[in-house]
Amino acid sequence: MTRRQFLQTLAALSLAAPAFAAKSSSVRVSGPAVAIPARVTYNMFLGMIESLESQYISFAGLLLNRLRHDACTYPQGMELAAPRTQVCS
Repeated sequence: MTRRQFLQTLAALSLAAPAFAAKSSSVRVSGPAVAIPARVTYNMFLGMIESLESQYISFAGLLLNRLRHDACTYPQGMELAAPRTQVCS
């Protein structure tokens, strides 16, 4: 870059600097206006995910109890992946 090109670039930047400063201040004002709703939405989404997770865990427990009950009711039933253990009293 020659000295002349450097000076032209510097002059162009000095003309654009006030516009950049104005945009920067508007970003500082509008930043929280965007960040706060985004955080609220994220927290709501996280709550829905945690609720779904607890429902899945509850369902898995119910299913496991049912399978154990059916294993006692039908001792000659299907073999599961794990070796058969005595769960009936």
